[in-house]
Amino acid sequence: MAHVSIQDGHSCLLWDDLWDNRVPLHMYLELYSFAKSTFIYVRVAIEASGPHILFHLPFSQIAFQQLETLAHSLNNLHISQDSDIWTYIWGVSLLLLVKGL
Repeated sequence: MAHVSIQDGHSCLLWDDLWDNRVPLHMYLELYSFAKSTFIYVRVAIEASGPHILFHLPFSQIAFQQLETLAHSLNNLHISQDSDIWTYIWGVSLLLLVKGL
């Protein structure tokens, strides 16, 4: 019901929230099956020192391809100190700022 514009990544769930125009859980089902934790914030994923922190290894070939795509999306985020910005998907007139946890 809401889309997040990631600023600091502290309030956006990596797998379950709508960001980058997609819900990663639905896009990367194979990779998701290797996740050590399914409740993880985008900021934690960005700061992870390697895939072994977030995923059970070894990967299947499909999961590895999905990881490359997800990593590309994460690397293209412009992280700031501002709080993530949440908007309802049915319009831009309502805006909710969520302070990072």
